[in-house]
Amino acid sequence: MASMVCLRVNVNERLVAEPITGARAVGHGTFARLLARLWAVALTVACSTTPTLRSGMKPADRQQLTADSAPPTSSPSPTLEFDPRVRTGKLANGLAYFVEPHLAANKRVQLLLVVKAGLLNEQDEQNGVAHFVEHMAFRGTKRFPQQSLIDFLEQSGLTFGADANAFTLPDRTIYLLSVPTDDPKLVDIALDVLADWAVAVTFDSAEVERERRVVLAEWLSRRGVVQRASDQILPLLVAGSRFAARSSLRDKSGVERAGRDQLLDFYRRWYRPQRMAVVAVGDIDASAFAVAMEKHFGSLAASPDAGPTPIFDIPVRHEATAAVITDAEAPVSMAGVWFKLPSQAVRTEGDYRAQVLSSLACVALTHRLGALAANSNAPWDSASASLLSGLLGRLDVVQITASPRPGKAGDSIEALLVEIERAKRYGFSAREVERAEQERTRMLDHRASAEGTEAGVSLAVALAEGFASGNAVMGAEGEKALAAKLLRDISAADVSRAATRLFVTGSELVLALGAARDALPSKDAVLADIGRVEHQSVERYQDHPEPPRNLMSSTPTPGEIIRESDIPEIGVTVWTLANGAKVVLKHTDFKKDEILEQSVGFGGTNRLPTRAFRSGLASTEIVVASGVGGHDRRALSRLLSGKVVTAYPWVSEQDHGIRASGSPIDVETMFQLIYSYSTAPRRDEVAFEGYRASSRERLRHQDLIPGIRLLDALLGGLWGAEPRRLRPRSTSVDEQNLDDGLMFYRQIFGDVSGTVFVFVGDFDEGVLRPLVERYLASLPGGGAGDTFHDLGLHRKKGVLSVRAEAGTDDRAMVNLTYHGEVKWSENAHTDLNSLRDYLAIRLREVLRVQMGGVYTPTVTYDFERIPFDSYSLSIGFPCQPSQVEDLVRVTHEVIERTKAEGVEAAYVEKLKKMRTRDLEQEYRTNVFWLERLVEKFKMKEDPRNILILHQLTQRVTSDNIKEAARHFLRDDQYVDARLLPAPGSSPSTANPP
Repeated sequence: MASMVCLRVNVNERLVAEPITGARAVGHGTFARLLARLWAVALTVACSTTPTLRSGMKPADRQQLTADSAPPTSSPSPTLEFDPRVRTGKLANGLAYFVEPHLAANKRVQLLLVVKAGLLNEQDEQNGVAHFVEHMAFRGTKRFPQQSLIDFLEQSGLTFGADANAFTLPDRTIYLLSVPTDDPKLVDIALDVLADWAVAVTFDSAEVERERRVVLAEWLSRRGVVQRASDQILPLLVAGSRFAARSSLRDKSGVERAGRDQLLDFYRRWYRPQRMAVVAVGDIDASAFAVAMEKHFGSLAASPDAGPTPIFDIPVRHEATAAVITDAEAPVSMAGVWFKLPSQAVRTEGDYRAQVLSSLACVALTHRLGALAANSNAPWDSASASLLSGLLGRLDVVQITASPRPGKAGDSIEALLVEIERAKRYGFSAREVERAEQERTRMLDHRASAEGTEAGVSLAVALAEGFASGNAVMGAEGEKALAAKLLRDISAADVSRAATRLFVTGSELVLALGAARDALPSKDAVLADIGRVEHQSVERYQDHPEPPRNLMSSTPTPGEIIRESDIPEIGVTVWTLANGAKVVLKHTDFKKDEILEQSVGFGGTNRLPTRAFRSGLASTEIVVASGVGGHDRRALSRLLSGKVVTAYPWVSEQDHGIRASGSPIDVETMFQLIYSYSTAPRRDEVAFEGYRASSRERLRHQDLIPGIRLLDALLGGLWGAEPRRLRPRSTSVDEQNLDDGLMFYRQIFGDVSGTVFVFVGDFDEGVLRPLVERYLASLPGGGAGDTFHDLGLHRKKGVLSVRAEAGTDDRAMVNLTYHGEVKWSENAHTDLNSLRDYLAIRLREVLRVQMGGVYTPTVTYDFERIPFDSYSLSIGFPCQPSQVEDLVRVTHEVIERTKAEGVEAAYVEKLKKMRTRDLEQEYRTNVFWLERLVEKFKMKEDPRNILILHQLTQRVTSDNIKEAARHFLRDDQYVDARLLPAPGSSPSTANPP
C-alpha cells in the first residue's frame, strides 16, 4: 500500500523525460536520475491528473461520470471523445462503473475501486487519516474479518502487494485487485471485497492499534534524502496554500494520535457510493459485468453527500523565489528552474492542442540542453525540460533540471536561465519543432500499433484517473488521429508563443540541491542570476547541422544461414550462421509492435588481469558514450529521433552481448545498431573524458548514502579486499584507459563464434531472414568461441557479523544473507524459489502484521551457474534501531521452525496457487521467453524444458521446503549485516525563499 505517489507518466511527459534514442544514457539508474524523477514526481505528493488519452468518442450521457469534480474547461472547442470499447454506467445510488474487455489480459481482470476522497479531505487534526483508513481496509471487513481477507487472496493465488494493493492520493483513494477470471466464483468474491471496502470496513479497535504500527513502519521505510528533499521542496511549490499540510508521509503525528472514532468518522463522511466508481479491465464480458455491478453494489445505500471536497487553491505568484538545500546524504548535486501555471483541464480539442504546444516546447528545449551537454565546457552532464500537468490536481509545472558537473551547480543555474531566456526571446526554429513533432508522432504510432495488448492495469488506472479528475480519457488510436489533425496546423511560431506562456518572467522557482560538503551557490547569488539574465544580451540559438540520414554509409555483404531447425513444442526456430553464431526466433502475439533481442557469448572481464579489468568493465559504457561509426553520441541520438528502437552492448565477468528492442517498422535500424556496436566502436577522447568526469561525479559522494555504506561493509565481509567484487570508487575511474578499453571491446565483440542472438516478439520470420543474413551472418567469426573462466573467487565461509553506522534518520537497516555452493538443478532451483516465497509470506505475517516493526520485509535469492554453482538468499528490512534485536531474533525463529517442522498445509496450497497463477502470466510475456531462451542456449540445455515449470509445481511440498531450508539456510554460513544511524548528525538545511 502506498500513500504518496502513483508514478504514471503520460505520453507527453514520456517524450520529454525519455527521448527516443538508440544510445543508452551514461549513468542510467544512478541517484542523479532517481532524484530528477523525484523532482518530477515524488516531490509532488501525488500522481498527475493529466488524462491518459486512449481513444474514441465521449457521448453526452457519459460526460457526467467524469465531470463532477472537474473545473470548467477553458475552451468551447469539441469535447474529446470517450473510447467506445469502454462500457460505462451509473447505479441508482450514484456509483459509477467502467468496464473494458481486454482479451490480452489472458484470463485476468483488473478490478479497481475509486473513491473521490484522499488527503485533501482531511481536517487539520486528521493529517494521515485518509492513508490510515486505506490500510484498515486490509485489516478486516464485514465479510472478511481481520486477516481473512489477505488469507483469501493468497489462497486464490494472489500476491499481496502485486495483485492486491491501494494508493492514497490528494483527491482520491484507489484500491486494486488483479483477479483470475477462469473461476467465476473468484471474480464474484473479489467484487464482494470491493463492496466491503466501499462501505463495510470494520475498524476493529485491536486491529487499528496493530495497523498503526505498520503505517508508522511505512513512514520510517520512506525516510531518507529523497523524502527530506521532498519535504523541503513541496512547500515551495504550494506556497500560499494549505496543501503543504496534507502529506501523510511528512508528519507522523496524525497517525500516532488517530483513534478508531476519527478513522470511522472520515470513512463514513467521505466513502459514499456517489463518490465512487468501479473499474474493470480484462478478460471479462461487459454485459455480464453490468449485471454483476447491480448485484454487488446496487444494494449499497445512497446517502446525503458530505459536501464538496475542500479545494486548496495553489496561488501562482509572479515573484521569483530561490532556495538552496544541502543534505548530509545527497550524493549528487541538482539544479532546477520551475515555472508554476494554473492547472488546465484537458477535456476538449482546444485543451489538448494547448498541451501539445507546451509539450513540444519542452521537447525542443530538452534537445537544446542535451546538445550543450555534449560540449566539454558545459556545466552539466545532462539536462531536460518536462511538462507536469495537473500536479496535485491544482497546478501545472514546467520543470527544467540539470545534473551539474563538480562545482558547477551555480554555473548550471545561470546557464539554464540563459537558455530559458533565449527560448523566450527568439523561440524555436521550424526544424527544431519538426523534430519534436516527429518524436511525438512516432511514439503515438507505436502506442496505437500496440493497442489491445497494453498492460491491463495501466488502462484501468487511466479510467480511474479520468473518473476522479474529470479529464479526458482517450485511446491510442483516438489520440493518434487527433494529434495528426492538429499537428498539420501547428507552426514553429505557435510553439514559440507557448514557450513564452510557459516561461513567465518573474515567476521562477530556482533550486539548488547538493551534499553538505559541496560548494553550492548562495540564495542571494541565485536571485542575482535571475535578475541579471533577464536584462543581459542573449544571441539567437544556432542549431547543429543535421546528421546524415543513414546510420551506416554502406551495408555489409550478406552472410549465410547454413542450417535451420524448428522446436515446435515451444514455437522456436533456430538458424545456424556460417560465422559460428546462432539465431533463435520466437514469434509471439503477447504485445503488438514489440521485438526484443538479446545476444550472449562467453568472454568477459575474466580475460583481463585485475589491474586492467576496470577498463574492460567500463568498455561498453565508453562505447555508448562515444557513439558508433561516423556518429558521435549526440549525432546518433538525433539520427534516431522519431524511431522506436534501442540497442546497447553489455559486458560482465563471464559473458557479453547486445540488448536491443524495437518496433517492427524500425527493425532494420535495430539490426544496424547491433551490427554497428559489434564492428564500429568510435575512439573519442573528448567523450571518454566526459564519461570519466560523469563517473567520478556519480561515485564521488556515494559513501554518503547509508545503504551504500552497508553494502560496502557487506561486500567487504564476504569478499575481503578483492577489487573485482567491491563497489567502484571515484579513484577507480583513474584506472580506466581508453585504448585498453577499446582493445578489449574489439576482442570480445570482434568474433561472434558461439554467440547466440535471441529474438522474441511481433515479427515475421520472412522479414527477419534477409536482415539476419545481412547484419548478423556478415559479422566476423570463424573462431573456436570462448568459454567461462573460474577466477577462483569464493565468498568467505562461516558466520560473519557486519556492522556499519551511517545516516541521519533514526532508522536501522538489516540484511541477513545466506550463501553457499550447491549444485544447480531445476529441482533445487524450484525448491529455493518456494522457500523464498514462503519466507516472504511468513515474515510479512510475523514482522509486519503481528509485530508491526516492518513495513515490507524483502526476500530475494540468486542461483548462479557460472563459473560454478552457488546461491545466496537475502532477507532485508528497515526498522527502528530499538527493534533490531527482536526482529532479527524472530526472523531466525521462523527459519529454525521451518527447518524443524516444514510448513503447514495451508501455506503449501497458497504457494502452489501463487506459482500457478504467476506462471500463467509469465508464459504470456516476451521478457520471460527472452530470458529463458537466452539461459537455455547459453548453457547448451534443451530449451523444451522451459515448459516443465508447471510440472515442477508438484515439488512445492512441506518436506521439500523443509529440506530446502536446511540445505540453503545453514546456521554456519551466513552474514548478519546491520546499519545503525550515525550519532549526532543533522540531515539537511535549506536557505528558505
